[in-house]
Amino acid sequence: MKIRRLILATLAALSFNAAATPLTTYQPWDAQYPNIAGVQFNVVTAANGSTIAMGAHPYTSGVTMPNNGVDTYYATAGLTTPTRANWSFDYSWNLTNCAGCSVALFVDTDPTAGVHLVNLPILGADSWNMEMGFMNAALGYNFDPFSPSSTVFDLRLMAATGATLADSIITVNVPEPATVALLGLGLLGFVASRRKAAKTTNA
Repeated sequence: MKIRRLILATLAALSFNAAATPLTTYQPWDAQYPNIAGVQFNVVTAANGSTIAMGAHPYTSGVTMPNNGVDTYYATAGLTTPTRANWSFDYSWNLTNCAGCSVALFVDTDPTAGVHLVNLPILGADSWNMEMGFMNAALGYNFDPFSPSSTVFDLRLMAATGATLADSIITVNVPEPATVALLGLGLLGFVASRRKAAKTTNA
């Protein structure tokens, strides 16, 4: 886990003159994809005003997914349809005042705590699912939607020189079912303790 954090910290350090904000909706995405408007993105703005954004959402059950508010989403294992994982990842950008700039998408092919990023060719903003047929061929591995996993996505804003101007990096974690159950019990306990405290205060 420490190695993973170091790798992610190194990737983040490549974001020169860029400022990240908490997960938020992204207007260019909402305008282009009104049927799934409201997805929460890690939006990063470069010094020149250009923005790049990575996000994730449940495949068919809405547009928001549990997250840490900054860069990590928590999905459930399994398939929503016979051919799609329960979650999809989304990417978008706005290259304002960035002549010659381009965008590159890197996807993690190590479902464990490690990180192995592979460049995935892209044409425009889109929403993809790890179970889409072309993904396995392009990334060189077979994603298992039923197993616990931790997948990093890195959208990079590149200058004409090839230098990285900004990164939007997210992680989608699929925990073990037992971990999800414990998380649920913990949340129930927290709510119960808050209610008890409120009753005591009002007594």
